[in-house]
Amino acid sequence: MYGYHQGDEVIKWTAQLVQEVAGRVAMQVPGEPASGHFLGHIGGDDFIMNADSLCMKALCAAIADEFDKN
Repeated sequence: MYGYHQGDEVIKWTAQLVQEVAGRVAMQVPGEPASGHFLGHIGGDDFIMNADSLCMKALCAAIADEFDKN
């Protein structure tokens, strides 16, 4: 039913979602440049994110909320 191709598409979609949300949240935090985050794909369905502690909680909540909406 679901194969490698569908899984790959979900991973690409997730990466794009995280990148877009991180950019939006960074713009809302005073003194936090949008480029202040590091987003990486380790492999498979594993991602890594490094961001300023001032916006990490908001960033995680926004990513989870956006993921659930879609």
